[in-house]
Amino acid sequence: MRTLLLMLLGCMLGAGGAMAQAEGPGAMADVHVRRALMLVLKQIHLTQCGENKRCEPATSEEYDTPPIPLAVARRIISTGVSSGAAQWCGLDWQQTIFVPMMRTLREGEKWSDRQLAIAALMHGVYQGQTAGPLLARGQCDEETRAGVAKAAPDWSKPVG
Repeated sequence: MRTLLLMLLGCMLGAGGAMAQAEGPGAMADVHVRRALMLVLKQIHLTQCGENKRCEPATSEEYDTPPIPLAVARRIISTGVSSGAAQWCGLDWQQTIFVPMMRTLREGEKWSDRQLAIAALMHGVYQGQTAGPLLARGQCDEETRAGVAKAAPDWSKPVG
């Protein structure tokens, strides 16, 4: 389990846990972040943009210039990985990770409903990709749980 925790933490930090580290060694390459954004944009029409309103399909302009900066998308991916690990360990990922991220993007960054939908969808994809295999392995131990709780991303400050 210790090795698994180190791998998870490496993924979380490597995906850009802090904005200052977003371009540092081990950071997820822009090409991979952009690919993730393109996949989310292809699915954006399946989610909600605001109250009771489906998102419109992505435009060619959005594919050319994604509505979320790559550095922030990298941080959202890292947050999704962290949420997946927290879910596996039985931690309250919604209140401790997801809600603070969305609050910062909504209130601090003044993101549109569409940008928020993209962020939520991207977060969910990476949360699911992380939690699924971990849950299949069984429960996390207390040492792993403590490490995952300690590594939760800090969304208390604006991202821009």
